[in-house]
Amino acid sequence: NIHVFAQEKTGIIQGTVRDRNTQELLVGVTVVLEGTDPVIGVATDLNGNYKLAAPVGSYNVRASFIGYE
Repeated sequence: NIHVFAQEKTGIIQGTVRDRNTQELLVGVTVVLEGTDPVIGVATDLNGNYKLAAPVGSYNVRASFIGYE
């Protein structure tokens, strides 16, 4: 018997979150890929960076930070 398993291709989405007006790096921002189930998301690091691994495809990236406008 031969068993063949399909490997799902994965891509990397990465970036940096900054304040639009001041360009200040934002730490602890929640970054998620909309429409993923289970939700794929991370929080930005001390330099405002994030890195997500996700199946190859098209996504809308949403960043949110409680108490920040």
